[in-house]
Amino acid sequence: MVATRSQCFAVWLAFLCGAAIAQSDDRYSVEIVESDPQSVSTLDAREPLYLRVAYDSSIALRFQAAGFVDGLEVREGESMNPAPSYPPGQGEGVAWVAYDAPTRIDEVRVTVFDANWMKLDTLSYPIDTQWSGARPKAWRHPADWAKRLSAAQQNMRNHGDTPGSEESETGFGLLLMLAGWSIPGYFILQICLFLRSQGGWRTAVALPLLGTVPLVAYTLYALLAGSNLWPLMMLFLMPFAFVYLVCVWLIKGIRGRPA
Repeated sequence: MVATRSQCFAVWLAFLCGAAIAQSDDRYSVEIVESDPQSVSTLDAREPLYLRVAYDSSIALRFQAAGFVDGLEVREGESMNPAPSYPPGQGEGVAWVAYDAPTRIDEVRVTVFDANWMKLDTLSYPIDTQWSGARPKAWRHPADWAKRLSAAQQNMRNHGDTPGSEESETGFGLLLMLAGWSIPGYFILQICLFLRSQGGWRTAVALPLLGTVPLVAYTLYALLAGSNLWPLMMLFLMPFAFVYLVCVWLIKGIRGRPA
C-alpha cells in the first residue's frame, strides 16, 4: 500500500507548521537604555563604564561589552563584565568595560549571546570616553542602577548564574547537539530512502526536498554573506525533515512486512 497524495500533503503541512512554530518560539528584544557616565568623560584606571541593558526574551541571554575606536576593538588593558545567564522574560542586565592603561574609545559594543554562548546579536552604543591610566585615590560612585545591577550580576555569578540554569543549559545543549546531528542524518537518510523507494513511497520521500533545497541555498548564501547566524535556520528546520523521513522509513518497513 502506498501513501496517497492527501496523506503526503497532510504530512508536509504538519512539517511546515512545526517548523514555523520552532522558528517563532525563540524570540528576543534587547536595547541599551543608558550609560554611566552618560556623556564625554574621563575615568581612572579600572573604573568601569556601565551600560544598562533592557531585554524581553523567550530564552536566557548573556551580555558582554567591549570598547572600540574607529571601528577597531581596543584590547590592550581591557577588562569586561562577566556574562552570567539572565533568565527568560522581561528584565534588565548590565555590561561594562574598563581599561588599565591610558585609553580612549568612541563606541561600546554589547554582544548578545544565548545561554550556551552562541552569538545572537551585537548592539552599538556611541560614546566618547577615555581612561587616564592613573590609579584612583577614591573610586567613583556609580549610578544607583549600575550599583544595583552590578550587585545582582555578581550574585548570579557567585551562585552559578540563575537558579536552575545549569540544568536548563545542559538540556538545551543536548537538544542543540541532537539538532546538529540531524543535519547529516537527514542527508544520508534522504539519499538512501530515495534510491530504495518507488512509486508513491518515492513521492513521500521526496517531499522534504521542497523545503530543504531552498533551506540549503539560503544557508550557503548567509554563510558567503558573512552572517554569524547562518546555521540557525538549518538547526531549527532540519530536525523536522529528519523526523519526517524516519517516520516514513518506519511506516514503509512495517507495511512491507508479510502478515
